[in-house]
Amino acid sequence: MKNKAKVVVIGGGVVGVSALYHLAKKGWGEDVVLVEKAELTSGSTWHAAGLLPLFNMSYSVGQVHKYSVNLYHELEAETGQPVGFKQVGNLRLAMNDDRMDEYYQYAATAKTIGIDVQFLTPAEIKKLWPLCNTDGLVGGIFHPDDGYIQPADLTQALAKGARNRGATIYRNTPVVAIEQSASGAWIVRTEQGDITCDHVISATGNYARKTGEMVGLVGPSGAGKSTVTNLLARFYEVSGGAIRVDGVALKTAQVLWPFVEADRVINIPIAKQHSLCGA
Repeated sequence: MKNKAKVVVIGGGVVGVSALYHLAKKGWGEDVVLVEKAELTSGSTWHAAGLLPLFNMSYSVGQVHKYSVNLYHELEAETGQPVGFKQVGNLRLAMNDDRMDEYYQYAATAKTIGIDVQFLTPAEIKKLWPLCNTDGLVGGIFHPDDGYIQPADLTQALAKGARNRGATIYRNTPVVAIEQSASGAWIVRTEQGDITCDHVISATGNYARKTGEMVGLVGPSGAGKSTVTNLLARFYEVSGGAIRVDGVALKTAQVLWPFVEADRVINIPIAKQHSLCGA
């Protein structure tokens, strides 16, 4: 097992393996490692729906969606590994003018990205989908390039592509601790040995809380610890025994964020808590 790497990815689902693949594709193949506690896709990836909707009002996210769809075509050709990609199209209906206005706004974004979106009348919708009840419909839009993918198959293809570029994957290798040395390097401790690295990527899905605790981040159910201070630190400032959220007193904040527990945070003996997210 390697004991040094530039990057260690924790988690062998589609997100973690995709991160590994893209790092390898950028030229870090020999210096990136992924560790998975069981088998690839054995977490939440294997039962994910795998839908691929291109519809998104954000230009940036739309670009990511478009890139993903193009990648799935290329990945299968590159690796010879089927990804289970089916482009069946996506029909979105509008029951009122406000919804159609949203679609027109979206279409402007889609055009700049290069996404094919087609506007349909109720009659055209009926022709495309004969079972649709078009009574009261204003219209709709159709994405011919939308579809779905098999997440487990995609993950295996990404893994093959990453390995082909020199990346290393260790299965059945649970992480038991993450530590930072005095030099700033990270030490990922596993049941199979330790790996020292410059960067750690956590892609642990349902185990994110457990992984976060290894570096001092505590989720909403962190027993015996200040949940608000650790998880929502970037929004909170404690002063003189009182806690405020963006200047709003705790009692009001409890209405906005009902699970805030006053008895666990009211006497925090610090003046200010900085963000643990680096922002």
